[in-house]
Amino acid sequence: KRRDEKANSETTERTKIVKQKILKFAVSAGAFAPFRYLNGGKVLILMYHRFSEKNGKFSISQEAFSAHLKYLSKHYKVITLTEYIEFRKAKTELPKKLAIITIDDGYRDVFEIAEPVLRKNNLPATLFAVTDFLEGKLWIWTDKMRFLTAQTKLTEIVFSLNQQEIKGKLTDADSRFLLAQRINSQLKKLPEAEKESEIFRLANEFEVEIPQLPTKEFAPMTWNEARELDKGLVKIESHTVTHPILPNVGENQLKFELTESKIKLEKEIGREMKIFCYPDGGWNEKVRNAVESANYQCAVTTELGFNDDGDDLFLLKRISAEPSLPHFIQDTSGFENFKKIFRR
Repeated sequence: KRRDEKANSETTERTKIVKQKILKFAVSAGAFAPFRYLNGGKVLILMYHRFSEKNGKFSISQEAFSAHLKYLSKHYKVITLTEYIEFRKAKTELPKKLAIITIDDGYRDVFEIAEPVLRKNNLPATLFAVTDFLEGKLWIWTDKMRFLTAQTKLTEIVFSLNQQEIKGKLTDADSRFLLAQRINSQLKKLPEAEKESEIFRLANEFEVEIPQLPTKEFAPMTWNEARELDKGLVKIESHTVTHPILPNVGENQLKFELTESKIKLEKEIGREMKIFCYPDGGWNEKVRNAVESANYQCAVTTELGFNDDGDDLFLLKRISAEPSLPHFIQDTSGFENFKKIFRR
């Protein structure tokens, strides 16, 4: 069995290397340029979360981010979401090859790593901040599972979650990270109160105590840092108070998350907040309409794709930024959309 697992692992790794070589060759040959041209009339909105000195499982290195920005500067006009709203309100034809950079949550690494790179390249971005996170009151809930799987001394675990049996071997950093991702995908389906109680239960299963406040690896920026960013190229906007999955909360909490985050940000940053980001991309018609009723002017999802002139301003699509430049070039070209159409 171990020999079979080792053979499968080696085959997977070889396949991965071959695919990477093919992708690098495609990029060097300019294979994605036609797709970039065909999507030139649509707006590309990029989504980032974490940054680090070196690429991590959930972070973009300073070097990779710099390569992304140089590529964007060469092939796109990078604007802010506020500028995009103004274009749409004016009902004028959008300029070609527009790109927008967005960053979710408000981790300290945005201030320490991403902002200097943006400043060096003179490119703007929008940061969606979770207000109680910046306030130092809570973790971003998905980080709790990453903390548990990283810190546990268990090497194997079996448990039930959301009527699903989850088995996991915790042999290295990769297996621990992937297990956290699997658990989070089940947790986000639960009602908010049940989700939090399940995380507490899982902490016992993993035999790890979760600190009241995030550890250094998962820490937020401060309000002073947020204000400093907003005075420069990185504009702060709303991402709720506590980062819940909004379709899973009641009407009162939905209203609280939308309005109180807006009020808090306007007080701390000192200007009107116009833009909203759905936590984990979670929305339904009720949530979308509540965002509009809360006096936001647009909102972004995690739905993959580009944005046309007539698209709903409260359901803007984004493309998650992959660390490697070849993958970044492929994804931002629209090649993946073409593949979906071709499969049909």
